[in-house]
Amino acid sequence: MEVSFSSSSVGIEVLLTEVAKACQMNEQEVQNQLAILRRHRFVSEVLQDEWGNPTVIIYDLEPGWRIWSDLLEYSQQTRIPLDRLLVEIRFDLLD
Repeated sequence: MEVSFSSSSVGIEVLLTEVAKACQMNEQEVQNQLAILRRHRFVSEVLQDEWGNPTVIIYDLEPGWRIWSDLLEYSQQTRIPLDRLLVEIRFDLLD
């Protein structure tokens, strides 16, 4: 599935409807996942594009952040399989 986005100076703006389709989630499930990502400063609050469609900005990662090794370490410490975090897209497990 192709997702439409536009680039900003701080990240990538993505339509929420396309996030929901790509993740096979309904709107409430997407909102729940976004709330977790917002708390961890991965995404912005829900915004609107120039046509009034709800969007969210996925922030660029900080330079030098070793996200993959941090996720692996978190997975090992919590005994949560890495594929549940990355393949199943279970951001709620980061809380």
